[in-house]
Amino acid sequence: MPAEEYIPILSATHGNSYADYERKDTVIRRLRILVFVTILIIVSIILAHFVLSLINNDGSGSNDDSLVQLKSFAGSWTHFFSVLSHFSEANDVLRLPIHGEFQCEKGLLDPSTISPIDANRVRPADVKYIAAMGDSYATGFRSYSTSGMEGASNDTRNIVGNSFIMGGDGSFEDHLTLANVFRHLNPSLIGSSTGIGLQETETNLNVAMPGMWANDMPRQARELIRRFNKYPSSSIREDWKLINIFIGTRDITGYCLGQGGTNKAEYKGNITEAIQILQEALPKTIISIIGMTNLDFMWRTEIIVKGLTIPCAVGNFELLAQRRIEEYREVGVELVSYYRHAARKDHAVIIQHIFDDLWIPLRNDDNSFNAEFYSSDSFHLSNYGNSLVAKQLWNHLVSPDHRKITNNMMMSDDSSILFCPEPDCPFIRTPANSVGCS
Repeated sequence: MPAEEYIPILSATHGNSYADYERKDTVIRRLRILVFVTILIIVSIILAHFVLSLINNDGSGSNDDSLVQLKSFAGSWTHFFSVLSHFSEANDVLRLPIHGEFQCEKGLLDPSTISPIDANRVRPADVKYIAAMGDSYATGFRSYSTSGMEGASNDTRNIVGNSFIMGGDGSFEDHLTLANVFRHLNPSLIGSSTGIGLQETETNLNVAMPGMWANDMPRQARELIRRFNKYPSSSIREDWKLINIFIGTRDITGYCLGQGGTNKAEYKGNITEAIQILQEALPKTIISIIGMTNLDFMWRTEIIVKGLTIPCAVGNFELLAQRRIEEYREVGVELVSYYRHAARKDHAVIIQHIFDDLWIPLRNDDNSFNAEFYSSDSFHLSNYGNSLVAKQLWNHLVSPDHRKITNNMMMSDDSSILFCPEPDCPFIRTPANSVGCS
């Protein structure tokens, strides 16, 4: 767990993009393949020499000597490949994000014939605007971070084009993010973030800020409305919006640092105020709350995997912090229940439980630690990790509430196939249409 998420300082626009890093990654991979193939050829030639020596041995007793040389040779090359492997890990060759693919019935992903007026009848392709509020997890913080970027400025560490919610770099076919999925379904989608930096030109309708506590949610809601007001009022009035909220990591970190943290009532008050601000200003809006991660899945990854010791100012921090995380999740459930009975049909508040059932650092099929999922600080998500989370977020959005489940096997699944909406209920799922969808 990092000592503290920084308070960002906005700086000039940076031109780096997903495509720049993808090209660099591809070149490095190709060079390494070339080096590996060359070494393999050399090894094969030397091995062939030893084999021929054994075949042509004249029986003078030198056979044992040849075997000893062969074993020594094999041991040397085993060590070499081990060093080569460590060299690769030390240089942080980053895995590319997964891509998306649908195998749905014809017409299932089409928009509604007429724009719906009921939030429980919104198809994903009906969404015209996508937006986000939150902290560093929504800004793609350190998602390209390697050992060579430790001295990078705060602004350049926010690769917003990689954000699992809002990333707009690449396309659905080569870079899976929630925004890219929605843009695939509705090419006129507005709001996704691109490139690197925290300027509005990059972030667009992503007003998340690294280092922010839950008490920043009302401010972010007002800032989001300011940005929405740049668009035609007729579009804001008639078109559907999906606003995603992920907040609370800094509140838990602050708790460890002895900064008081944020209790359940305060957290609920901040989120409630933000929702009210949004609903008063924005018609036709679905607000999706993303539940917090468990302590051992993110905060204590370095402790569990690397055996590090990170002291906290609060005794029994692990127990108390996990309880607070669960309270934050309870807030989401309570707000969803409350707003389900709200008078306005064109508003809905929903919740996604993509992290609820992940209790340990992500594992591979062989139960080894999935280091590629995490950034170099073992606390944030890599570009690859962002794409895996985006897949689960989409799957939850089109799943009824009783089937919003993500376990280790699901989160680590890097296949490209996404869930299809259910044929009898092809909508963004809400509490209301999860029970009855007639």
